[in-house]
Amino acid sequence: MKDTIYRQDALIALSKEVCGDKIWALDARDAIVHLPSAEPERKTGKWIVWGGMDVSENHGRHKCSECGEFALLRYEKLLRKEILSDYCPHCGAKMEGEADE
Repeated sequence: MKDTIYRQDALIALSKEVCGDKIWALDARDAIVHLPSAEPERKTGKWIVWGGMDVSENHGRHKCSECGEFALLRYEKLLRKEILSDYCPHCGAKMEGEADE
């Protein structure tokens, strides 16, 4: 797996570490600036209905197929609504396809 760093953080760290060799620092800075952007690998998942054996308040709610966490809830007056977002708010997985019903 590749590590992902922020270019600006690398440049700041480099500027704090430079002692006397300015030529080396300029070469390193130039190399960092011209590195290609790294797109982190993103997991893909799907909202699945959790049926569980018990009939709890979570029965029938949607869970992320990647991390198993429930979708967020929004309360409007006395109604509870699930927010089936395009990305899991817990693990960042991109939700593909329709949610299971």
